[in-house]
Amino acid sequence: MLREPGEKQNSFVIVFSIWNTMIGTAVVCLPWAFQEAGMLLGCIICFTSCLVSFYTTKLIIDTTGNDADFSITLKKYFGKKCYYIGILAPALMILGVLIVLYVLLAQLSYPVLLSIYYWCKPGDY
Repeated sequence: MLREPGEKQNSFVIVFSIWNTMIGTAVVCLPWAFQEAGMLLGCIICFTSCLVSFYTTKLIIDTTGNDADFSITLKKYFGKKCYYIGILAPALMILGVLIVLYVLLAQLSYPVLLSIYYWCKPGDY
């Protein structure tokens, strides 16, 4: 669908375009970046990422306190709207990851399945 000149893009479409670009870039560039970084710098980057993840998780656990779930903490401190956002955001993130994995698997498995088809096809040798 083409847009008319001067018509603005929907913000929902913009967010998913940026998200798709970020995930695609990460899938392609991270293995190359770790290869180029070398063993020592790659380990340092992994360790730093581990520390940042640990610190974030520790903050969430400390904030949660005796609450059964972090979404309850969100509801207590930020209200009902953030409670629903806290429930939906991880589900949407997992859905996005599943969509990206499905697309990657479909694109990567097509040549393999096509090769198997031609290999098993009787006749032309």
